[in-house]
Amino acid sequence: MKQNTTKFNVQDNVKDNVQDTVKNTAQSISALILAGGQSQRFNYSDKGLIPFLQKPMIEHVLERIAPQVTYVSISCNRHTEQYRSIIQNYYQVSHQFNQKEPVQASAAPPICISDKSNDPLQGPLAGVSAYLEHCQSDTMFICSTDMPLIDRNIVQQLSNAMHQFSADACYPVDENGHHYLAVLIKRSAAINALQQLLASSATTSMKTTKKTKVYAIKNWLNQINSHQILIDSHAIGFADINNAADMTLIEDKVEQKINAKADL
Repeated sequence: MKQNTTKFNVQDNVKDNVQDTVKNTAQSISALILAGGQSQRFNYSDKGLIPFLQKPMIEHVLERIAPQVTYVSISCNRHTEQYRSIIQNYYQVSHQFNQKEPVQASAAPPICISDKSNDPLQGPLAGVSAYLEHCQSDTMFICSTDMPLIDRNIVQQLSNAMHQFSADACYPVDENGHHYLAVLIKRSAAINALQQLLASSATTSMKTTKKTKVYAIKNWLNQINSHQILIDSHAIGFADINNAADMTLIEDKVEQKINAKADL
């Protein structure tokens, strides 16, 4: 399916729209942070729990995404209790400072969701598939745990574009490429796209390695009307950390920005 691109400048809107983000989007959008990968390039360490700037990587993502949505769940296949504790502590502290009202347990999906053992899907889509069985919101934001500097206003920007262009899903692109794992998508469209992807793969016989490529986020989004927004963001806003060298490089860039008193 054809994907359209709109140019959008995040930095022009971040400062003025942070409060509007919470007000306009948090009432109807849930979020899923994907932390269920094997992290082979990190020697199979649990990437979300690896320290980045002196605290677990997922805490950075949580602190940036949670104020923009109703509630957050984590897709994880190990260290479930640690992830659950991180989210519970975040909401406890933020509620004490009147930053975020706690969500009623009956209205929220589980904090931690593991992949289904019998799911034919692989990789990130296995986590998405498991989450869809619990998600009650009409729209959901999905991002990876290795984006600790993701924009604090990204959900609102994607929501604006999705409504403006009547899209089923929306994700950012910048000078570094397509950021499929920072996507806002309608729940109904997410389900339909998964069904189409499974149906198309079921008609052909293929090896496991090839199925891994078929079950990619990119192919999932290609099943529906998805829209791209071209973001003039700073170079590390959507930087994903795949190995120790990436982490060192990005931490150095952050230190430089802090010293220059630049926005992060």
